Amino acid sequence: NIGCIPTKCLLHSAELVSQIKDQGAEIGVETDGVRVNFPQVIAHKNAVSKQLTSGVAGLLKTNKIEKIDCEAYFLGTKKMNVLRNDDTEEALDADVHILATGSVNSVPPIPGIKDNPNCIDSTGSRT
Repeated sequence: NIGCIPTKCLLHSAELVSQIKDQGAEIGVETDGVRVNFPQVIAHKNAVSKQLTSGVAGLLKTNKIEKIDCEAYFLGTKKMNVLRNDDTEEALDADVHILATGSVNSVPPIPGIKDNPNCIDSTGSRT
């Protein structure tokens, strides 16, 4: 829930503000100013992420797919070993294994970006 979808939500909010400021009057949309309710922007991002992850969880359940949060490595073609969060280890055999490795935020190598309070990552926190 870090990266793609949350970032697109944040970018969409920024695009709307930019379009209203830069193009609004030109196309007949006049405003007395545009304010950003940042807590609401973050709440919207979180709601979209929750809706999408809930949908995926529902699809997994409907299709009888077990989701395991753990570290994993392959032992062979259809064999996988998992190390669960409680430090128990288990070998799993299945015709198909899906590994969702997740992602982490990356800060571009732009001087001063880490100290700029206006730069955030997709978790909504300051970089």
